[in-house]
Amino acid sequence: MKRRVVTILVLLLLGAIVNVVVAWCATALTTWPGRFLTLERDRREVAWPRPVPHHWPEPADLIRYGAFAWTLDRYVATTFEDRADGARWPTEHFTIEVVSVGWPTRTMQWERWVDCVPPAASETAKAIYKSDGQPQPTWWYGGIALHFERFGFGPQSEKRLPLRPLWPAFVVNSVCYAIILWLIIGSLSFVHRLMRITRGHCPRCGYDLRGSLAAGCPECGWRR
Repeated sequence: MKRRVVTILVLLLLGAIVNVVVAWCATALTTWPGRFLTLERDRREVAWPRPVPHHWPEPADLIRYGAFAWTLDRYVATTFEDRADGARWPTEHFTIEVVSVGWPTRTMQWERWVDCVPPAASETAKAIYKSDGQPQPTWWYGGIALHFERFGFGPQSEKRLPLRPLWPAFVVNSVCYAIILWLIIGSLSFVHRLMRITRGHCPRCGYDLRGSLAAGCPECGWRR
């Protein structure tokens, strides 16, 4: 009984490790800005997913993108000012991007918050700056910055390695991977035992039983 419990715990641990590896691989192989060529897309007005600073407007527009192993929820709002000529000019952009990765369900997540002022028409080639002259503030939550540009990571990248688990989806995926590992290990063990029997050896310990296979194994007690 104790051995079975240990085996189950080890399989669950391995399933959790595989779960994290799959989520990280999905992050590394996703091509931003290829996110806009997606399987699903939706846009509607919603509340912000987290409490936001008091100067952020309500509500936000939610744009959802999704593909095989990731989902991007992009919450966007913009403030405008009315000009003398009747035109409305955007004064500040607010964005929260919630990226969820994992398969078969989304199990890990990170967020990117941006509060920025759009550049003037004559400064479109320059960097975006806040009204006080400071560079745009960007906040990251639940992710690790990597300097590994081969897979799209880097100082200017929108990618982060996710660290925040999504419960209970993380547990569900870990159990699924543990079952898959158990089936693979069980299949390999069955084939190995079958090969021993066909050679006339004990399937448990490999002791040579040619001529006395039906009587069992005197070495480990199989069939005795």
